[in-house]
Amino acid sequence: MFPPPSSNPPEYFRVDIPQFPNAIATSTYGSIVETPPRGIAYRPVSWAVVDAEIAPSDSNVVVPEDLHQALGSTAWHNQGYLGDNVRIAVFDVEWQGAEWQNGELGSVQTHDCFAHASCELPIDSNHPRFGFERGVHGLACAEVIRDIAPAAEIHLVRVLGQTSLENAVDWAIRADVDFISMSLSFFNESFYDGTGPINDLMDTLRDNDIVMVTSAGNYARGHHRTFFEDVDLNGNHDFEDARGLPVYFTKGRRNIQVVWDDFQQCGWNDINAFLWNKSGDLIAKGVRQQSPFADACHPAESIVVEIETDQWTFLTLENEGYGQPAIDIMARGGYIYNSQRSGSIVDPGMHPSVLTVGAVRVNGYLFNDVESFSSAGPVVTLDSMSKVEKPEIVAPNGLDTMSYGSKGFFGTSASTPATVGALALYKTRYRDLSNHDLTQRLIEQSVQIQDFDYTNSVYGKIRLPDPAASTAPANCSSSVGLCLTLFLWRFAPARNKIIGYTTPTPLRKKGS
Repeated sequence: MFPPPSSNPPEYFRVDIPQFPNAIATSTYGSIVETPPRGIAYRPVSWAVVDAEIAPSDSNVVVPEDLHQALGSTAWHNQGYLGDNVRIAVFDVEWQGAEWQNGELGSVQTHDCFAHASCELPIDSNHPRFGFERGVHGLACAEVIRDIAPAAEIHLVRVLGQTSLENAVDWAIRADVDFISMSLSFFNESFYDGTGPINDLMDTLRDNDIVMVTSAGNYARGHHRTFFEDVDLNGNHDFEDARGLPVYFTKGRRNIQVVWDDFQQCGWNDINAFLWNKSGDLIAKGVRQQSPFADACHPAESIVVEIETDQWTFLTLENEGYGQPAIDIMARGGYIYNSQRSGSIVDPGMHPSVLTVGAVRVNGYLFNDVESFSSAGPVVTLDSMSKVEKPEIVAPNGLDTMSYGSKGFFGTSASTPATVGALALYKTRYRDLSNHDLTQRLIEQSVQIQDFDYTNSVYGKIRLPDPAASTAPANCSSSVGLCLTLFLWRFAPARNKIIGYTTPTPLRKKGS
């Protein structure tokens, strides 16, 4: 089961020019406009997507104590570690009711990074501009953090896509934020390889010792990656099923995102996507022209389809270009037959400088496997010999919040703020460490997962150690693989278009 679809996002266009005339939003890097400009490069805006799941049919009623038991946070509270003097920002799309001072959320500050580049305007949650903003997802994330770190300073930040994210990152640096909780996915801005405009912002945060904690995503069941192949020369990709790639959708508005690896040579391939029902009727398509001579060349197609009854559909791809590009398919809200968990993390979760979080059910947390929907990434190759796995950590989901009720807040959306809350408690004890160093140390003490299907994974379940014990381990000699992964994550370099390990830029010390 999947969350009920929100209103379909409107189509606007991004130009990489700040303060563009008649822009509806702008940053120091670019603007959003309603009409495609002539003679200027532009691309369709890819709105951020919240990473929440609806409560599964087998979910039990949960209580706050379940989360504290999973994380081991009660002992830290009893020792006086409450997250005081830790500054946390929650970047999110859905802030309906954000001005409510409910008993769980407490005192917070709000920042609208879409309405103004300064992010100084408060969020007007009673009058959202777009239908897809109507929801309580961001509130639920903030409630999870408040439950774990009751004394932390929490800021609620309206982020809808790349332009507002650019503003939010600049604001976070000015505000000296320690941790960002962002349970959002960004589609079609890269080939999900740690490059592109969203990932460039992650390097900026890293250089300022701000830890971006982001959700792995809930796309493991709806992902497929392949290389375009047309043996019979009919112009269509040869899927195993002659009808196309089988995708099962439940009733509602659904999306398929198709992106191919032409970001360095857009227009070499021009792929069109078509969705058919079992009767062979065309029900949706994405047929943008990708041409090197066009103002809006972008190697991606999006399909939006209204599914009237639960059914199998079939995706076909045709290529009017010349090559055999790698293609990534994400059926948001759907099941792909023989789906591929590997590679199902999108931006910015594949970036080595962010902490990416998967999901485990909170009830019986220490004994549960990772959720079937929780995304995993392929190896990100930093050089010919070193590898980094994603996600680095998994955390509880199915949490009790005022916004979602006792049936639970599910998805990697929930596990992400749970991780941030744990980091806030940890920082109250180890204030002399940089934010990235203390994050690394907490990862080192995670509960290792045995016999799970994330191939060669070396991460574990996040859990706070005994606060009365000695200081965190200074080395990770017990696991060579874990040491290597953490070393590469800690010193992830700023990348150019081709991922490659370079000498890391020294971190800025907080307060300097």
